[in-house]
Amino acid sequence: MIERCKGSSGDAEIRALFERNGWRHFDRYYPFLRAAGGTSWVARDDAGAVYGHVGVLPRTFRGPATAVRGGVITDVVVDPAHRDFFSAVRLLRRVMEDLQALGICAFAYSDPLPGARAVLAAAGLEPIGVMDRFVLPLVAPYLALWRWLAVGGGPALSVTDAPQAPPPEDAQLVLGLPPAEYVHAVRVEAEYGARLGEGGHWIVCRDGAAPVGTACCGGDEDRGGGTLALRELRWDERRTTVAAVIAAIARWARARGYRKVSTVTLVPSRMARALRRSGCVRRPGGLTLYTRALDGAPPPPDAWLVTALDSSGW
Repeated sequence: MIERCKGSSGDAEIRALFERNGWRHFDRYYPFLRAAGGTSWVARDDAGAVYGHVGVLPRTFRGPATAVRGGVITDVVVDPAHRDFFSAVRLLRRVMEDLQALGICAFAYSDPLPGARAVLAAAGLEPIGVMDRFVLPLVAPYLALWRWLAVGGGPALSVTDAPQAPPPEDAQLVLGLPPAEYVHAVRVEAEYGARLGEGGHWIVCRDGAAPVGTACCGGDEDRGGGTLALRELRWDERRTTVAAVIAAIARWARARGYRKVSTVTLVPSRMARALRRSGCVRRPGGLTLYTRALDGAPPPPDAWLVTALDSSGW
């Protein structure tokens, strides 16, 4: 039996499912899912015990002229005894049917692990690109070359570090700044805390005193190893470029002992091309992004600014 969760009556069962399958972020994830208007589904066996879960987190993506509401399929957790193809397809098809009937979002999307791609395809989702990683080696001659090629000889941006949360005067840049040529997620501050956990921090790039670019970094996936993981970039296209922000962050990171800067985005897309023009090297082999139109179309891949914070994983 598959049912859509209503209220908090099934929270204890869902928590138990997460814990016995090694998922450690229930206390961060579930309150945020509810607060953001998300919903979830559970699958029960003949005895009524919960053995599977799927969550959908609605998210508004805003572009230069319009906005569209998508739903990211997240935290698909199933007990090992029930991990078969047909059970998974039934669960996901029910999720798609309910999303369409309820009008929660115009489209659904996910970047599943390879083993789940056939399930998404059977539920009507189609691949549109790959979430690949881009890496910038923090080697002085390489950085100097790319600064001149990509940025030119203008004054460099200054950088400040803001652990845990951006300063109040920079909050609008972080939360609301619309890159003019891109379709990007509209976020609230609580999402950054929920996604990054205790290890998150901010880098703010300034032109003089004015903030013109920012990156949220680290979080649970930042395990060290000399790599600064940029979970999301934002910048003011009226005053700076992706290349200038990347160059400033690279200079700041190298001075603090990092050896590489990395970030993830959709390929093909305008953002992927901008990262390559900034000296970042693409590392193929990322997760495929699947979408399904429900009551509207997803953003065009070329303009869609998809970041690590938009992914299905937590």
